[in-house]
Amino acid sequence: MTFTDKERKKMEQIGFAMDDMMQVTAVPLLPWITPVCDRIRTCVFGIPYRVFFKGAMCDTSSVQLEQVEFVQSCPMQFRCRRCSSLDSSLNRARCGHGFCARCVNMVRAARFQCPVDSRSVEKKELVVDKEIKDKILELAVFCLQKKRGCKRTLVLKELEAHLESCGYVPVNCPCSCGLQVTKRELAQHLTLSCDRRLVSCDYCQEDVVFKDMDDHNGVCGKRPVTCPHCKAEVKREQLTNHEVSCPMKPRSCPLVESGCSFKGTAEELENHSNDVQSHIQMIAESMAQYRYNIKNLELKVEESVMENLRLKEQLQDIYPVLGTVKTLDKTVSLLLEKVKKMEIAEQTVEEMNETLVRLKDYMQRVQPAVVQDHKSKSPQPQASKSPSPESKSPPPRGLFSHNTSFEENRTKHAAPPTDL
Repeated sequence: MTFTDKERKKMEQIGFAMDDMMQVTAVPLLPWITPVCDRIRTCVFGIPYRVFFKGAMCDTSSVQLEQVEFVQSCPMQFRCRRCSSLDSSLNRARCGHGFCARCVNMVRAARFQCPVDSRSVEKKELVVDKEIKDKILELAVFCLQKKRGCKRTLVLKELEAHLESCGYVPVNCPCSCGLQVTKRELAQHLTLSCDRRLVSCDYCQEDVVFKDMDDHNGVCGKRPVTCPHCKAEVKREQLTNHEVSCPMKPRSCPLVESGCSFKGTAEELENHSNDVQSHIQMIAESMAQYRYNIKNLELKVEESVMENLRLKEQLQDIYPVLGTVKTLDKTVSLLLEKVKKMEIAEQTVEEMNETLVRLKDYMQRVQPAVVQDHKSKSPQPQASKSPSPESKSPPPRGLFSHNTSFEENRTKHAAPPTDL
């Protein structure tokens, strides 16, 4: 790969070695690229030195015969007679025809028929052709990168070694920019066109990702910027200090608080300061205004003091009222507690009245049964003669005779109410 003088100079600045023919002979060890090779620690762009131009980021150790394009048509003796695939380890039958291992394994029976001469082939009679591999390796083939521009033709056994050094083998950019380029274009891509390549800032000499360079230029402290006042170019990190002493920066008159609205450069401000008469007039007017403002403030302070005294007097009048309110609050709380107790007592009286009503009702239902029981146990009068009034037996001593109590008769004739 050749480069222009400008490209060569740029590449030599970051460490590429070039010969007189402007060919890349060595690649710099860049500390900002993380090595990715486990076998060899010394890496360039994450690729070992010995394979950087021998298949960088590309595995060429397993070339498949299906990928190979032969210069001349491959003889049928090197192909499976069933699927026509090229195989370096064909199984030969007695008839001389070969079959690949996949086709042989697909046949479940112990024998099968040869598709060429229709002879019966025993699986156990198949023999691996050990010479076919060497014969295939001697066949002339094109480079696998023929479509990308490689015009090299060579024998198959040299193809793998050629692919390690072929400049048309595609590789992924080690900077993870997402692009895929050929090995012969990789150096130029990493130097000139990769968006994620590191480039050195021309002002601060820091390494910055190329696509982030515009953002870096906006904050780089060493980058020159133009002063908005004097149009001089200064470093961005010195701009603040420069504005302090910039002679063209507009400055206000020191008497701006006194009413002077003049703004100008340092030279103009110096000439303006010589106008003493107008400044004295401004100062006098400003002092008069200050005195007027102070007088108004004194009046407002006096009014505030009077208002404060009036509020204190009102507060003193409120204190007794607050005490009365607190006393009333306690009294109301006590009354509420008493009312609550009375409500509880009233509820208890209502419950007792309901109980008394139920007892009266129960007594009315039980009394006839008690009287009937008493009559049945009383002695019957003599049938022969009627007793005289004088000889009548005395009335029973009580409602219940025969020493039977009211509770015993109530228990005997009726059960107590369930709701008592």
